[in-house]
Amino acid sequence: MDPYERLKRAQEILGLSESEMALRLYRDEQEFAMLASNPSDEFCEELQKVLGIAKLFILEGKGPMFSWRPLPIKEVV
Repeated sequence: MDPYERLKRAQEILGLSESEMALRLYRDEQEFAMLASNPSDEFCEELQKVLGIAKLFILEGKGPMFSWRPLPIKEVV
């Protein structure tokens, strides 16, 4: 699995569309798609800070998928 596929898997688990992820990162969809197709260290750090997707997981496929993750309301209730 390459970094883009790992990112898409995390996106699926978070239940976010590409446009929703782009919005949370304050980017437009085209910019997000370009960065996601070949994620840099800086982009992965941003994903980790904002969405909790672990940088090591995206880049190398190692460790847990999330460094932290806010629980969705439906899981709390």
